[in-house]
Amino acid sequence: MSLRSAFSEATVFLTGALGFVGSITLEQLLRTCPDVRKVILLVRSKTGQSGEQRLEHLLHGRPLFRGMWVNGRVPDAVRAKLEVVEGDLSAPDCGLTQRQLGRLCAEVDWIIHSAASISFFEHVHTLLEQNYLATKKIAELAEGMPLLRGFVHVSTAYVNAHQPKGSHIEEDIYPLRHSSGQTLLHDSLAAELAGLPHAKAERKAQAVLREVGLPNCYTLTKHMAECLLADAHTAGRMRVAIVRPSVIGCLACSPLPGYFGNAAGVTSATLAFASGMARFVCHDPRNVFDIIPCDVVASVVLLSAAALHLRPSEARALILHATSSTTNTVKYCDLFESTRLRLRQGLRLRAIAVGLRVAGRPALADRLLSGWKVWKLYNTSSMDFHLFFCCHNVEQLEGRLEESERSLLKPLWQAPGDEWEKYMLVYMAAIREKFYPAPKQAACKMTQAARPYQQLQQEDAVMGQAA
Repeated sequence: MSLRSAFSEATVFLTGALGFVGSITLEQLLRTCPDVRKVILLVRSKTGQSGEQRLEHLLHGRPLFRGMWVNGRVPDAVRAKLEVVEGDLSAPDCGLTQRQLGRLCAEVDWIIHSAASISFFEHVHTLLEQNYLATKKIAELAEGMPLLRGFVHVSTAYVNAHQPKGSHIEEDIYPLRHSSGQTLLHDSLAAELAGLPHAKAERKAQAVLREVGLPNCYTLTKHMAECLLADAHTAGRMRVAIVRPSVIGCLACSPLPGYFGNAAGVTSATLAFASGMARFVCHDPRNVFDIIPCDVVASVVLLSAAALHLRPSEARALILHATSSTTNTVKYCDLFESTRLRLRQGLRLRAIAVGLRVAGRPALADRLLSGWKVWKLYNTSSMDFHLFFCCHNVEQLEGRLEESERSLLKPLWQAPGDEWEKYMLVYMAAIREKFYPAPKQAACKMTQAARPYQQLQQEDAVMGQAA
């Protein structure tokens, strides 16, 4: 099985390329598959920024692609492979013109769909639009692509959070069932929710969550999207692979260990701990904490495409877990104990909020508040999953990769070689470097009024050394 053969002279249509998973996947694809012909990126424009400008910032305004730079720039030969099409997954036809749609249908060999809303706080209408209906639009577009070799969808391992704690979850689809025992139909539920007014739709969604046992509308809409694509695969309309990451953390290896892209998800929760806002966790300390480096997730995404290229006629959609609970199990107590000293280096919420705002850094203060919000969400019993996700498919496929290509990907996070303590300390160091720069770095940004904040930083460093 060859990764490079799967993408040789191929045109890839990538959604969510500016998000964390999408950007890491893009970097890995360009680095490991130099013969890929073109990567077409569906990018939303934002106020004051075109899609091209946003891509330019990813390539040259962040350190992720620095390993490719020549004289401070991505080489022209690599840059020429990237094409931005501005669109919006919430708009009809994804916001694309008929000419653009025609080009995609005529040229695309692979679709990697990583765009999604990962928010647990959004209204069900928003999550339905961004996670289910957007996937449906991309799938309908895929059905008109005669050259399409496969559709890779990035989902979440927690689509199966309705299983009992301690369960071993296979790489399979576990249907959601009503209390009557009937299987929940994704298309019927989507139509019902979309047709309800705002408040009634939310009440209906909460009732469904209680009935099927899922914790939030994010996992519900991602489960519905999986069923939609699995049905399309079974009907022979396209070949589908579904990648299920668990909680996604910073990069462990290439190209930049510790890189976390943004302050979303587990980074926000970790930031809340590191800043001293969060002092405890209500999860059972003996339960497994399934976190997975994002470079492992991207490797599984690319591996899934290589698998579809090798075995195009499988009757069921290919499902791959990008998880750590069965390959490198770690409990909450062990993970937090290993990083306990670094966590003690945090500052108190009030001190940092005052200091940051006085120092002219309100955006960072807002990130901290966001981190606290995410932490409060994670720190609930409903988010203490304690599930074990099997990785048999990933293990088998890694073993089938050509020997010369095995060093290109890291699709498994395995004991004993992959050390949690080392990983978490690198993660914490990266967070500290970005959000809590050393006093010398921060001094030039601080006014006289910010001296109390600077003093707290120095005291914090002394406490960390003493500990």
